[in-house]
Amino acid sequence: MTTKMILGLFLGKNRVNSAFPKEHHKRPALESVSTIMTNRKNPNQMNFTSSEETIITFKDAENPAPAQTAPETNLKEKELQADLQRLQAEYVNYRKRVERDRDVSRETAVKSTLTALLPVLDDIDAARKHGDLEEGPFRSIADKLDGILAQIGLVRIDEADVAFNPDIHEAVITQASDTVKEDNVIQVFRNGYSIGDKTIRAAQVMVSNG
Repeated sequence: MTTKMILGLFLGKNRVNSAFPKEHHKRPALESVSTIMTNRKNPNQMNFTSSEETIITFKDAENPAPAQTAPETNLKEKELQADLQRLQAEYVNYRKRVERDRDVSRETAVKSTLTALLPVLDDIDAARKHGDLEEGPFRSIADKLDGILAQIGLVRIDEADVAFNPDIHEAVITQASDTVKEDNVIQVFRNGYSIGDKTIRAAQVMVSNG
């Protein structure tokens, strides 16, 4: 900066101080000095010969102008919100799918275990029909096993004189009966088992034909 430029800045500042009362200078400190430039490419060629060529501008730092939100920013926010909603929906669907698969796996495991126990249950039923479980330690074991299976949800299908249901009954033979109505079960040859709404094994039965 040349000596002429420094002198011009100093003279311009003094003129502003003399033109405004002291109360006016309680504003925030001088932040920037902008110079009315002539249409010259080289700043060193500017002349500071008159006070009109020097303007002192003040900016209130405590009250800045509100920033304008660009349309691109609003579009980006909408895209991020859409992505977040999509991720939340995917997470909810994932949790439902995991819970459903867990329930299916549990039901499959229980059904497989009970299917493996069916021969044992058949032997216990046969022993009970022949009176071998009326007393003694085997009766206690059979009763405990029945209690455990009942807690799991196993239901024995062994009722007679009920309507034939192809979902839980397997008709082995039909026979006329004077005491049992038509299409009702006369006798159960082998017990069936179910858990919930699923039949593990249908009961083999004799059905009345009237």
